Amino acid sequence: MKHIFSFFLLLSLLVSCSNDPYDTGNGAYSDMRAEFVELLTDNASHVVSMNTDGNVHLVLSSAYQVKWCEKADTVYRALAYYKPVTTSQGAECAELMGLTQVMVAHPYAATAYKNGVKTDPVTFYSAWKSSNNKYVNLEFDIKTGAVDGTIGQQTVGVVCDAVESQTKGGKLFRLRLYHDQNNVPTYYSTKLYLSVPLSALPTTCAAGDSIAFTVNTFKGETVKGIAL
Repeated sequence: MKHIFSFFLLLSLLVSCSNDPYDTGNGAYSDMRAEFVELLTDNASHVVSMNTDGNVHLVLSSAYQVKWCEKADTVYRALAYYKPVTTSQGAECAELMGLTQVMVAHPYAATAYKNGVKTDPVTFYSAWKSSNNKYVNLEFDIKTGAVDGTIGQQTVGVVCDAVESQTKGGKLFRLRLYHDQNNVPTYYSTKLYLSVPLSALPTTCAAGDSIAFTVNTFKGETVKGIAL
């Protein structure tokens, strides 16, 4: 169960951008990009480079440190805010301006959840396959709140209910979002991103396969189909 992520309120370093009517568009954030990436840390646990979902490797203009990238020589998933820069030696690199942590969850059979599968509702936005065919990504909000100043713990994961044969050929992976609200109050919304590595599916996937991802929302269950 090591890939089911428990968390308190997930803190994200977001970049706030605003334009007033007289902004020329040439400000500090005018050429900023936002991409899903794999971060790479060095032997001191500093983020030193990243691989974008477009298969571009970018070295950072300076090492970056963030609390949740705590292990040395490790790959972390993130939404990166950066702008391209050129060093004095003419090398192309990236100036990192902010990071949002992305959880990575491996699918498990329902029987792996000893207390049963929890599907407390979330606010679902989208699900899509990364352009490099490595991940399926989800964007959603959870509801959270504090009791006596303490934010309760919730749990998020992914369940694989079945792998079926499709009539048109290929396999259909039926996945479901696991969410245990754990009686945490629902005062506020917190945005989360979650990535499922396609390499972690129970059997090898190929072109022609697809995923049916079920998410329980406050308006009922929704199923998102994703072609692989």
